[in-house]
Amino acid sequence: WRRGRAGQGPRLGRASRNMVFEEIEKAGGVDLTRPIWVAYSGLSDKTARKYIADSLAIATEKGLISSPDEIEMPLTLVGAVIGTHVGPGGVAFAFFARE
Repeated sequence: WRRGRAGQGPRLGRASRNMVFEEIEKAGGVDLTRPIWVAYSGLSDKTARKYIADSLAIATEKGLISSPDEIEMPLTLVGAVIGTHVGPGGVAFAFFARE
């Protein structure tokens, strides 16, 4: 994590995003034919929306989807228990693995 300018909140570095995508691939990758949910902690969904945009851009670049509009990723707030442990700015993905 890197701190953004005042009012921007944390920014994800390229290494952080790559690590998340690598871990998802280790887990079997995402089955894009099944539902995908994204959850966030804190008062703002800005970081989660960035993850969604980055994920869809990467999937498009890799030819997994033809357009970012092809996949719907509902966004929701995590509950108090997870949010308390993760802290603000946390992002979680729930997905079905390809394998």
